[in-house]
Amino acid sequence: MQTWSTATSADRPPPEFELLLLCARTKLDQVDATRIEKLLQQDLDWSGFVRQAIDHQVLPLVHQTLKGATQDRIPPEVMKELQQLSGAILRHNLFLLTKLLQAIDLLRAHEIPMIPYKGPVVAALAYGNIGLRQFSDIDILVSPSRYLEARDVLLENGYMLGRELGNEFALVHEVDGAHLDLHRAIMPTRVPFDPDFEAYRQRLMPIAVAGRAIQSLGPEDTLIVLCMQMVKDASGGRPVPLLKICDIAELVRVQPHLDWQFVIQEAEALGCAQLVSFSLLMARQLVGAPAPELALPKPRPPDLEILSSYMTDKLMNQWSPGYRDRLPARRFHFKVRERWRDKLQPYFLDLRFVVTPNERDEAFLRLPRPLWPLYVIVRPVRLIRERYQRIRPPAEPETVAASNRRDSGTGSGPDSSKR
Repeated sequence: MQTWSTATSADRPPPEFELLLLCARTKLDQVDATRIEKLLQQDLDWSGFVRQAIDHQVLPLVHQTLKGATQDRIPPEVMKELQQLSGAILRHNLFLLTKLLQAIDLLRAHEIPMIPYKGPVVAALAYGNIGLRQFSDIDILVSPSRYLEARDVLLENGYMLGRELGNEFALVHEVDGAHLDLHRAIMPTRVPFDPDFEAYRQRLMPIAVAGRAIQSLGPEDTLIVLCMQMVKDASGGRPVPLLKICDIAELVRVQPHLDWQFVIQEAEALGCAQLVSFSLLMARQLVGAPAPELALPKPRPPDLEILSSYMTDKLMNQWSPGYRDRLPARRFHFKVRERWRDKLQPYFLDLRFVVTPNERDEAFLRLPRPLWPLYVIVRPVRLIRERYQRIRPPAEPETVAASNRRDSGTGSGPDSSKR
């Protein structure tokens, strides 16, 4: 995997990453276009650049931008590769759009309330082009009360259950391999975010996707969800593709009449105002999002510097060999949330995991039914014992031999009294 230094100077990132940031947008001003031309005059690592465009899931955007640049400064084989890969992404996107429309019709026939979001919907709403936004699956949010019914309907119509992830079922079509994530909540439990499904449904609006109107979230609700998506990845120890920031920037860019007052009120009500503020800041700094300064709470200046530095470093270097996050995922979550109950949510979940017994605890120590409440104590003991066994180094041969002699009865002292 390509390795780039964190920065070539105190002010600028590596030229390949700077070029990536400038190309990963649908519109350029004159300053950005001039900077691209200057970067193209440098001796760039084109193989690493293309690899990063793929990893960050922004290759279609990069291809579109570079088509408008001076072509004699770009190796022809690079433009050919970008064109081929962009075509493949477009074909796959159209395939997944077809699967989404089929799933919508199927659930609608069973009168199951649903909200398609992310993927093709964001491509249409924020980019205005199904081919410019890469996605690998389709996502549908359904009413929690109809969640299992929706799963069963899809299972009866060609989908198989890949895995269950708490608040979502990851389904795979048994014939064509299409991936569909069925959600009863937008975020996993570790990321507090609890919008009202019925309130969402009352605010749905038609989104034109490839000639068909799909009822989905409006731009204001979508913006908050996109900010949550970015921070979820950043606080989960997963790679964060630049695409997540581009989604925010492009939605703001293409929706000049966003109701910012509603965004402020809704973000504050959901306890994610500080998170939205930080996400918009990153979109402004990295890909030039025309987002205004909102009257939202922001992380404290020291925390904001830490968070921004962490995100920039992660975006540049996360796929480099030996990369480790500068900031543990839990610390990122703690610093970016404003409500204390949200800050502490991951730790509460850890505590619940530690004290909630399961069948492995029962296998570790069999207790009669009247004593089952004691498994709350048994479980931490088992977990500590298993962790100790994993980290304990193997015994040296001499130690093993000495232990065998003691066990055979040739030892004396305190050990002999334990036999």
